[in-house]
Amino acid sequence: MEGKSEYLLHKITEEINSGKSFDDVFNLVYENLNKIIQYNRIGIAIVKDGSRLIARKSRSDGHIILGDDFEEDIRDSSLKNVIEKGEPRIINDLEDYLKKKPDSLSTQKIVSEGIKSNLTLPLLVKGKPVGVIFFSSRDKNTYSKKDSEYLKLIAGHIAISFERAILIEELEKTNERLRELNKMKDEFVSIVSHDLRSPLTGIMLCSDMFLMKIFGELTEKQKEAVQSIKKATQHLTKLINNLLDLAKIEAGKIELHKLKGKIGGAVKESINAMQFNAHEKKIDIKLNLPEAEPEINADWLKIFQVMNNLIGNAIKFTHEGGSVTINVIYSQDGAEVSVADTGQGIAEDDIPLIFDKFRQVKSKATRGEKGSGFGLAIAKNLIKLHGGRIWVESEVGKGSTFYFSIPINQKMCKQ
Repeated sequence: MEGKSEYLLHKITEEINSGKSFDDVFNLVYENLNKIIQYNRIGIAIVKDGSRLIARKSRSDGHIILGDDFEEDIRDSSLKNVIEKGEPRIINDLEDYLKKKPDSLSTQKIVSEGIKSNLTLPLLVKGKPVGVIFFSSRDKNTYSKKDSEYLKLIAGHIAISFERAILIEELEKTNERLRELNKMKDEFVSIVSHDLRSPLTGIMLCSDMFLMKIFGELTEKQKEAVQSIKKATQHLTKLINNLLDLAKIEAGKIELHKLKGKIGGAVKESINAMQFNAHEKKIDIKLNLPEAEPEINADWLKIFQVMNNLIGNAIKFTHEGGSVTINVIYSQDGAEVSVADTGQGIAEDDIPLIFDKFRQVKSKATRGEKGSGFGLAIAKNLIKLHGGRIWVESEVGKGSTFYFSIPINQKMCKQ
């Protein structure tokens, strides 16, 4: 018997260490342990809050009545000592035990299965109980203290696999819940964004009509008020568009429409679009382009969107009279664009988070300009779709330089 015991223990240990699932380990025990100890049924239960047991796994050579997920309070049960003291429990006459404990629902069920004796051992991991294992027989007086001593070794190895199974199950439940919440968030963002677009378009149209004096002359105060309304509406529209873009990117619904072109062209268009904001703050925008540029395949609207974000941020966080310098360089592998400013810079602990959605760094816009908190997250994803990468180098008080690179050789196709 000792030789068989050692072999089985060695086999189970190997299975656990090889990363076998809990079900595989449980079945291995059930199908092999009966060569050295008698049982007709094996069951495992998990400890909950130290006072309850929940049946998690069972296997029998007959009909099972006490099934998985059965839950019972053990505060007034002899199982309490198994959990609290880590002591095995042997009951060699369950029918007699039931007479003394007639309210024990688990005993009622197990006896109704034809079980007459039972050996229960704690499943301990680092001395902490994670569950119990029941060995049950249809015969009375089946188990002895010697059986419990040997089975303690098996129970210790099963406990490791059992704990792993519990952690994996909890992780899967958490991941599933997170997926559900993420789906709900995406649906909410999409619905709210679409519902807000129509009234915002109406507000923007009315603002333009007032400024065009279609409804008559405006006083200076009225004109300032309408311009404030228009500016706020533009900000909300941009926020909604960014929300929709991010939702599409995360859902994998963004397509790249690539055409041949030069990065310098997209950069110049973006500078033109941002020139008014720079002029307002007396910020000088400098562009350094190579004399000759190779044509590359890219979705130029997406590159323009990335450039607008980077140049817009550079202007936003640079004080009046500062400068923004844009460099474009090429190598055999690809194109690299950098946007450097003479602004406030980014704190070192903020740099790893700068491209996360809904993240806004501690630096404050010099004129209190508002941002959505996910412009850089969108830029990162758009560059990633091009097979490139984006990063930043910065020092507080000395400005920031944002870089992105994309490969030159990209296929002319939708992605």
